[in-house]
Amino acid sequence: MKQIPKVLFAVLALGLVVSLDSLPAPVQDALKQAAGKGTIQVVESLTKNGNLVAYEGHVKSGKKRFEIQVGPNGEKLKRPE
Repeated sequence: MKQIPKVLFAVLALGLVVSLDSLPAPVQDALKQAAGKGTIQVVESLTKNGNLVAYEGHVKSGKKRFEIQVGPNGEKLKRPE
């Protein structure tokens, strides 16, 4: 019986802090809409294997904190990155 070598794939994910004002208008609008009445405190650009896959906003609303994500063009993501 012939053995097949196992290959491991690593996905390199990276998040860099960016300014909300530096993002394209559709991305800004989508993040603000997803944040609702909350305040976006930090925005990160998320890349995997060198490709931009999403923007993530860290939001504070009252005593609650949560994260929101939108696609590179402001579109809704099918699943979180």
